[in-house]
Amino acid sequence: MSPKNPYVLGASHKFMKNQPCGRNAVAYCHLNAHKGALSKNMLKQHQCLAKQCPFLEKYEDHPYWKERARKKAEAKAAKKQIYS
Repeated sequence: MSPKNPYVLGASHKFMKNQPCGRNAVAYCHLNAHKGALSKNMLKQHQCLAKQCPFLEKYEDHPYWKERARKKAEAKAAKKQIYS
């Protein structure tokens, strides 16, 4: 009897539907219920960031995260300018 292959998933394992291709993937979900890559639209739809999901792994080198950080900084600066 050979040992189980750790890379073969059981029948109860489900992958997320409509996974994006590599260049569109901004993050990866490690939750066993639905593992898979996430596009920015899927990330918003699932509300992963709002829920502060601990299973979310960001692909920090993707341009989406730099653009998001830039927009947040601009919004913070504009808010500070309004209230000062």
